[in-house]
Amino acid sequence: MVMSFKHICKQADVSISVKDYAEERFSKLTKLLIHLSDWQINYQAGKRGQYQIDVVVFCAKKTFKASETADSFFSAIDQIVHKLGKQIFKIRSQIHDHKNFASSKEGKLLD
Repeated sequence: MVMSFKHICKQADVSISVKDYAEERFSKLTKLLIHLSDWQINYQAGKRGQYQIDVVVFCAKKTFKASETADSFFSAIDQIVHKLGKQIFKIRSQIHDHKNFASSKEGKLLD
């Protein structure tokens, strides 16, 4: 599945290793997504050494959002992966448990 990432850095210098780590961790969520997705990742350095990351995932029918503040970008990314995984799994199970899933567009995509 093809995913496109857009990294936006506000008031923070983000290294390539952080961006690569984010793309690696978020690419593991592709198993749960049915449609193509565009990812917008906003990095921001806050006060007192806090780092904030906001992630917006644009899919064909749904938009997922998660935000987290932590002591490092790496820990914030890990927490966002957990939050987004729960959101995506919830929507996927709702679609999957629908009564005529096999004849729906999503069901035909998975076959």
